[in-house]
Amino acid sequence: MFTMKTDLSSGIIDITVSGIWTMELIGGFARALESAARQVAMTGKRHTMLCDFSTLPIQPQEIVAAVQGLARSPKLPSRKCALFTEGVLARQQAKRVAMANDHVAVFSSRNSALDWLLDEATPMRPADHYYAAAPRPRDAHPATLPSRPFRYAAARAD
Repeated sequence: MFTMKTDLSSGIIDITVSGIWTMELIGGFARALESAARQVAMTGKRHTMLCDFSTLPIQPQEIVAAVQGLARSPKLPSRKCALFTEGVLARQQAKRVAMANDHVAVFSSRNSALDWLLDEATPMRPADHYYAAAPRPRDAHPATLPSRPFRYAAARAD
């Protein structure tokens, strides 16, 4: 479940999401987002997205992965995408989505998210943003790198 409003004067697609999502809903969302992005593109602007996750419950992992795929999609090249929620668990899931691309950032309020979207001087996630240093892509994370054999040198009491 989602609502989507497009402001053609600013290029902002304002999205509110709720409920438990399905893969079918993701498909409908992607089509609606693509249509809204095309409307903004016809004005000569590149769209930005303001996404309200405030009432979104924790989603299944395959849904989070699909939303990450949308964030990486070359069909929907948003200039910036600001996700916001006050919920701690929802923010953790939003963090996983934000790790998909440097133009996606997570905020705790609508106002801070909107300020970042409207700031033309900051094209990507701010360097001091708490997710800016998050490890991206998964295969570069230290936990996924081949490990060296651990050698244990026992202390001898001779």
